[in-house]
Amino acid sequence: MKDKNPLEEILKSLPDAAKHLKQEADKVGRTLLDSQLKKADVVTREEFEEQQQLLKAALEKLALLEAKIAERENNH
Repeated sequence: MKDKNPLEEILKSLPDAAKHLKQEADKVGRTLLDSQLKKADVVTREEFEEQQQLLKAALEKLALLEAKIAERENNH
């Protein structure tokens, strides 16, 4: 029978602690990253997509208005 490696025993007892530590590190890292991105005036993906939708709608409305103006100019 082979003796268990003490290091393996320690590593087996670490998963729960390591999981908690990783969660805390992720939380702190995310908070720091969000803070730095806000300072750098960088938008989130959601904000970007929302602005993209608004721009698309505005361009469509602009095209309609331009068509109406062109039609009125041609009728006069």
